[in-house]
Amino acid sequence: MYIDTDEAVKRIRTALKHRTGTTWSVTRGKGTGYCWLKVAAPPSRRVGHDRNPAWNCWDMESDEPPYFERPKATGDLVAHTSNADAQILAGIFGKPRHHCQPMSISPDEHEWAVLTAEN
Repeated sequence: MYIDTDEAVKRIRTALKHRTGTTWSVTRGKGTGYCWLKVAAPPSRRVGHDRNPAWNCWDMESDEPPYFERPKATGDLVAHTSNADAQILAGIFGKPRHHCQPMSISPDEHEWAVLTAEN
Protein backbone atom coordinates (compact mmCIF):
# COMPACT_ATOMS: atom_id res chain seq x y z
CA MET A 1 0.00 0.00 0.00
CA TYR A 2 1.46 3.35 -1.06
CA ILE A 3 0.94 6.33 1.24
CA ASP A 4 1.51 9.80 -0.18
CA THR A 5 3.91 11.99 1.83
CA ASP A 6 1.27 14.64 2.61
CA GLU A 7 -1.19 11.96 3.71
CA ALA A 8 1.49 10.34 5.88
CA VAL A 9 2.19 13.69 7.61
CA LYS A 10 -1.49 14.24 8.38
CA ARG A 11 -2.15 10.68 9.55
CA ILE A 12 0.92 10.49 11.79
CA ARG A 13 0.20 13.90 13.33
CA THR A 14 -3.44 12.92 14.00
CA ALA A 15 -2.52 9.49 15.41
CA LEU A 16 0.15 10.92 17.74
CA LYS A 17 -2.29 13.54 19.06
CA HIS A 18 -4.92 10.84 19.63
CA ARG A 19 -2.48 8.48 21.40
CA THR A 20 -0.68 11.04 23.57
CA GLY A 21 -3.21 13.84 24.01
CA THR A 22 -0.58 16.40 22.93
CA THR A 23 0.46 17.92 19.63
CA TRP A 24 3.55 16.89 17.67
CA SER A 25 5.50 18.46 14.85
CA VAL A 26 5.41 16.20 11.81
CA THR A 27 6.97 17.87 8.78
CA ARG A 28 8.38 16.90 5.42
CA GLY A 29 11.89 17.67 4.26
CA LYS A 30 13.00 20.16 1.66
CA GLY A 31 15.19 19.82 -1.39
CA THR A 32 16.70 16.36 -1.76
CA GLY A 33 15.01 15.26 1.48
CA TYR A 34 11.56 16.22 0.17
CA CYS A 35 9.90 12.88 0.97
CA TRP A 36 11.61 12.36 4.33
CA LEU A 37 9.50 13.06 7.41
CA LYS A 38 10.68 14.56 10.68
CA VAL A 39 8.80 13.95 13.94
CA ALA A 40 9.59 16.06 17.00
CA ALA A 41 8.08 18.04 19.82
CA PRO A 42 6.46 21.27 18.58
CA PRO A 43 8.48 24.48 19.11
CA SER A 44 6.42 25.38 22.20
CA ARG A 45 7.63 22.21 24.01
CA ARG A 46 11.24 22.17 22.87
CA VAL A 47 13.90 22.74 25.48
CA GLY A 48 17.50 23.85 25.59
CA HIS A 49 20.31 23.30 28.05
CA ASP A 50 20.41 26.94 29.17
CA ARG A 51 16.69 27.00 29.97
CA ASN A 52 16.53 23.56 31.55
CA PRO A 53 19.85 22.45 33.10
CA ALA A 54 18.40 19.02 33.94
CA TRP A 55 17.94 18.35 30.22
CA ASN A 56 20.60 16.10 28.76
CA CYS A 57 20.26 15.42 25.07
CA TRP A 58 22.84 12.68 24.73
CA ASP A 59 22.88 11.26 28.28
CA MET A 60 26.45 12.46 28.53
CA GLU A 61 28.10 12.87 31.92
CA SER A 62 29.32 16.36 31.10
CA ASP A 63 28.04 19.72 32.22
CA GLU A 64 29.03 21.04 28.82
CA PRO A 65 26.03 21.29 26.46
CA PRO A 66 26.39 19.57 23.06
CA TYR A 67 27.99 21.72 20.37
CA PHE A 68 24.70 22.42 18.58
CA GLU A 69 23.19 23.72 21.79
CA ARG A 70 25.33 26.86 21.83
CA PRO A 71 23.62 30.15 20.94
CA LYS A 72 23.31 30.92 17.25
CA ALA A 73 24.90 34.08 15.86
CA THR A 74 21.57 35.85 16.43
CA GLY A 75 21.71 35.04 20.15
CA ASP A 76 18.71 32.70 19.94
CA LEU A 77 19.05 29.41 21.75
CA VAL A 78 18.82 26.18 19.81
CA ALA A 79 16.04 24.05 21.27
CA HIS A 80 15.27 20.37 20.82
CA THR A 81 12.86 17.62 21.80
CA SER A 82 13.10 16.89 25.54
CA ASN A 83 14.16 13.52 26.93
CA ALA A 84 10.56 12.89 28.03
CA ASP A 85 9.13 13.56 24.56
CA ALA A 86 11.91 11.52 22.91
CA GLN A 87 10.99 8.64 25.24
CA ILE A 88 7.31 8.89 24.19
CA LEU A 89 8.21 8.78 20.49
CA ALA A 90 10.56 5.84 21.05
CA GLY A 91 7.77 3.94 22.82
CA ILE A 92 5.21 4.60 20.11
CA PHE A 93 7.50 3.71 17.23
CA GLY A 94 9.13 0.78 19.06
CA LYS A 95 12.67 2.09 18.66
CA PRO A 96 15.38 2.73 21.22
CA ARG A 97 15.12 6.17 22.82
CA HIS A 98 15.90 8.62 20.10
CA HIS A 99 18.20 11.54 20.73
CA CYS A 100 16.89 15.09 20.89
CA GLN A 101 16.95 15.78 17.17
CA PRO A 102 13.83 14.97 15.14
CA MET A 103 13.05 11.34 14.40
CA SER A 104 13.60 10.84 10.66
CA ILE A 105 11.30 8.63 8.62
CA SER A 106 12.43 7.63 5.14
CA PRO A 107 10.05 7.42 2.19
CA ASP A 108 10.26 3.62 2.41
CA GLU A 109 9.01 3.77 6.02
CA HIS A 110 5.91 5.94 5.48
CA GLU A 111 3.46 3.05 5.54
CA TRP A 112 5.14 1.46 8.57
CA ALA A 113 5.19 4.80 10.45
CA VAL A 114 1.52 5.52 9.74
CA LEU A 115 0.37 2.02 10.75
CA THR A 116 2.58 2.06 13.86
CA ALA A 117 1.33 5.49 14.97
CA GLU A 118 -2.30 4.53 14.34
CA ASN A 119 -2.10 1.20 16.17
